[in-house]
Amino acid sequence: MNAIGATGLVVFTTCPDYAAAEKFYEEVLGLECVYDAIGFKIYSTGGHSFIGIGSRKKEIEPVGALHSICVSDAKAVYDRLHSLGYETTEFYHDKEIPLYTFHVTAPGGYDMEIQEFITEEHRKIFH
Repeated sequence: MNAIGATGLVVFTTCPDYAAAEKFYEEVLGLECVYDAIGFKIYSTGGHSFIGIGSRKKEIEPVGALHSICVSDAKAVYDRLHSLGYETTEFYHDKEIPLYTFHVTAPGGYDMEIQEFITEEHRKIFH
């Protein structure tokens, strides 16, 4: 076990040509889409690792990659990081997806999302 209870990882990328990205991941690589929402999809790469594609730029600025670590208790991780002196975004309940989430800047300047999926359906996939 690890200090934050990490259970999986989703690496998100922005895709200016969303249709081409869908074709690449689904038809060329043959990956299974496990989550399909407005503006982004998440594909299983095996076990509890995933790759996500997004057409909405709000997720990842500048264009690049976002590392989203799935955890079993996002609030506990949030409290741990604050107790160790790290600054984060506000703890947020995203009702659209639905999940609990916040961001922290990792060494090297990388934006890292900590997320906890709430529904049993999503927990079976991502945790």
